[in-house]
Amino acid sequence: MSTIDPEKLNSVLATDCGSTTTKAILIERRGSEYRLIVRGEAPTTVEAPFEDVTRGVLNAIMEVEELAGRKILDGERIITPQRGTEGVDLVAEPLAVDAVPGESGEAPDARVSAEAVAR
Repeated sequence: MSTIDPEKLNSVLATDCGSTTTKAILIERRGSEYRLIVRGEAPTTVEAPFEDVTRGVLNAIMEVEELAGRKILDGERIITPQRGTEGVDLVAEPLAVDAVPGESGEAPDARVSAEAVAR
């Protein structure tokens, strides 16, 4: 993963896939601070009939696009880096956590199974 230069980071798109809703937020640099600009939400699509969490993520991002009046997607691909008023400089996705049975049969522990992805 490459090093991120905060001086060149003008926009961040962050997503979170919950059990019922998928959220996407757009954060932009305003002067020397970062501000939450808009928040989009869509039903999570991990179960039938879609069985593809990507659909919910794309739907939440489309809502962010509409609310912000800004193009972020090129078809199903997130535009990176930001070019003028299109795309974002960084996409932040949360940690993936799996329930893993405890060693002595007790309730499952939440254990990290993947690192956060920044692209």
